[in-house]
Amino acid sequence: MPIAASSQITWFKGSVHVALRREFVNYMLNNEKAKAILDALRRYEHDIKQPIIADETFFATLNNNPSVMPIPGAVVRMPEEHPGGFITRAKMWHWLGDPCGSGHWRHDICMFGVKDLPFLLQQPHFFANKFIPSVEPLAYDVLESWLGSKVRHEKVRSTLHPSFNSSYYRWLGSRWRHL
Repeated sequence: MPIAASSQITWFKGSVHVALRREFVNYMLNNEKAKAILDALRRYEHDIKQPIIADETFFATLNNNPSVMPIPGAVVRMPEEHPGGFITRAKMWHWLGDPCGSGHWRHDICMFGVKDLPFLLQQPHFFANKFIPSVEPLAYDVLESWLGSKVRHEKVRSTLHPSFNSSYYRWLGSRWRHL
């Protein structure tokens, strides 16, 4: 791994799918240490002439070095707490034996289809990964319509849609284990 501006940095690899507080994003974009880490990752990737997916290392490294970079919103290290994976995205993996309603896989990830909608409608994740236009576009349209109806419900009634399970988010460790 590259040498960053500080030898106190411990390098981490994590998900490229992240949900960040505004203060974390501001730090990431404007802090000199954060910029130096990203530059070091890009130089390393260039030097070895092989993609390393710098985002996976960048976000995780910023998040997991609170003694060097106490970034507001960084989550103190904790074990993965949900069998469904990261809260940021719902994803079905072929290598885990997950079912794929569309039967289409790309890079071992299910390309969601209509038969996957019951699964997706029950998920607490922020995003669904992955839809592509050439695989059952109706599934995307139905999910988009469902989300739109939830937003309309909340706007008209000034209350959360009944399908929203706030207790799931209330008990997430990341909710209370951050700087």
